Amino acid sequence: MQVNFSKPILGLGVCLVLASSFSCGKKSSDKAATAETSIKLTGTLALEGQATTLGLLANPALTDLSMYCVSLSVPPVAGTGAIDADGKFAVTLDTSGVSVGCFILDAAKAILGTMVFEDSATKDLNGDAKASDKFALVGGESNLGAIKLNLSTGKAVVDVAKIVGKAKDTTAVLTGAYDFTGNYKFQASGQDAPSGYANLCTREEQEASHGSNGKPAAGAKKCDGPSLDMPIYMKRIKGVAAGTTTPRYAMAFWASKAADVGCGSKLGVTFADAKAHGIDLSASGVGEGEFTWAAGFEDGWKDTANATVKYPLMKQERVDNFKGFPGNKQYFKQYRTFTCIPGSPCTDGTPVAATGFMFNADTNDAGCKNAAGKGVQLNDWKDMKCTPTTVGEGLRKNVCTKTVNGEELTCTNIGGTFTLAGVEIQNAMVRFPEDFDVLAIAGQKCSTIAVTTAEGKLAQLRCYAEANRGGGGESGEDMSVCKREVRTNWNAKTPLEFVSGGKSKPKAQFVFELLDYDTATSASLRGEERDYRGIRVGDNFTDCEIASVFSFSMKKIDNSNDLLGEMVQTETNVSTKPACIAEFPADKPTKYLFKLVKQAD
Repeated sequence: MQVNFSKPILGLGVCLVLASSFSCGKKSSDKAATAETSIKLTGTLALEGQATTLGLLANPALTDLSMYCVSLSVPPVAGTGAIDADGKFAVTLDTSGVSVGCFILDAAKAILGTMVFEDSATKDLNGDAKASDKFALVGGESNLGAIKLNLSTGKAVVDVAKIVGKAKDTTAVLTGAYDFTGNYKFQASGQDAPSGYANLCTREEQEASHGSNGKPAAGAKKCDGPSLDMPIYMKRIKGVAAGTTTPRYAMAFWASKAADVGCGSKLGVTFADAKAHGIDLSASGVGEGEFTWAAGFEDGWKDTANATVKYPLMKQERVDNFKGFPGNKQYFKQYRTFTCIPGSPCTDGTPVAATGFMFNADTNDAGCKNAAGKGVQLNDWKDMKCTPTTVGEGLRKNVCTKTVNGEELTCTNIGGTFTLAGVEIQNAMVRFPEDFDVLAIAGQKCSTIAVTTAEGKLAQLRCYAEANRGGGGESGEDMSVCKREVRTNWNAKTPLEFVSGGKSKPKAQFVFELLDYDTATSASLRGEERDYRGIRVGDNFTDCEIASVFSFSMKKIDNSNDLLGEMVQTETNVSTKPACIAEFPADKPTKYLFKLVKQAD
């Protein structure tokens, strides 16, 4: 993303308030005109948000934190500055004329947050305020002003309009800026990486990190970035700032050039939408509009010919408040009453035809957990010792314990069975699946699910999405097939809420955003997306909203077509649900330094 320096961030009026002993009127022979050889960043940090989201027990003391900054240069230059009790800091880097990114470190020197430079006057390609993890500086001192580190998101936002200092006007470098377009392979950087940067994993290490079921294999190290020898196709797209002749650029990362061609070599957005977000691509030579999706995939992702129901899809509803609890309703068409006689097993009565729902609450303590509070899956419920209590009108809380392999497990559930009017049905038992209101059965084609009601439309979308998670139909995860990547919200209450918005993007396209040049041969981009991850809560699942941030910087290595690259990746739970906070505490940002070796077309 590119900061719009076409407006004078540092004009004559700003010069009058710079914290410097020199005036703007000095001659070239004066000391003030001497080229700066270092960058000094100052500012004041404050904390906000929930410390528990980042896995902390309480907000840290400012004096336990430090500011750590790194330049986009070959080699990278780093500097660290302490933060005092008032939040003030100063960091000096022995370099100038480059872009700089900063991180906030905790007492153990682990990354607590990332500094984000936000320009509310311009937009990214999603229409949000444009932001970057890097900011270009000439040299000398720059005061970043008051900065708030949000402990719920790990972001420390800097308003670029309020920076007082020596920002670099990058307008001049845009004409004739180096075109990074081409095929590359990821390799080791060959540089002494700054503190906190990880080496790239091998493909085998990456597969072990993610595992066959999304969980890492035993003893596997974390590998969320690209792997060694992984190919990538980078495509720079040239436009102009809307309404001007000033060059402006976008960049798309693809799995391969063939994947780009197979999807029609399109933008995925209209010229009008791109122009509304600040970049005119009408003369870019790249066609506007939707990609050319593979045949048989409706809307680019619904496999109408092959996708089938994996598990029975029941009529259900996510509610924010039922008798004081958020949770899930599962509707039934009949129920059975049970009778329990001390010393004998409980027995079911005959089915009673009646409509109603079972309610299960989403709470932080719901489900089964070990002594450390980590969720576990329990399949054998024999010999459970349970203590029931009433927590509301018709709602009962059961806390059950059982020792498994010498470890005590605790299972908690809050729920009940009710008529459609919300009246408790006592001693009710609903058996799966014959008693529930089932919208589709296992093995049924998604395309045959009745969509005459909102519940049916939502069930069909769930069916297509479940199939799509495994690649959908016969295509699997073959990225040569042009399929749309979708982000789905399984807590959606209506069909319109199920597929999240944002740019249309094929699975084989990793990112498409505005490109920010800081010199003629170095640039960066940043993308932020929201996704949903399902977790088990009691007998049901709930979705947690996750913010994923991707920052990528590159610099051409002198006398070479190769690039030095840096990538920072962060995933943070932004859901306020207690179960989500417990399951998805914020991961520390992962930082990689590498070389991109140019390959033949």
